[in-house]
Amino acid sequence: MKNNPLQTMKDVCKEYGISVEELVGRNRRSHLIRARKEAAKRMLEDGLRVSDIAFYLQRKYHNITHYFKGLKS
Repeated sequence: MKNNPLQTMKDVCKEYGISVEELVGRNRRSHLIRARKEAAKRMLEDGLRVSDIAFYLQRKYHNITHYFKGLKS
């Protein structure tokens, strides 16, 4: 694993100008969705399993797999 998932989340939050609470919160505003997708993508690249990404982002497994639709391996 390259980065600590929590650090990845903090880095994405800083880049998007949001808090970690907003990243894992229930709000579905488009800029928050983009930040969640970016965080999930980075965690996947760092070797985390989808179920672990779902845990960290406080989302269901299905939501995380939906984020990755259309991504090329």
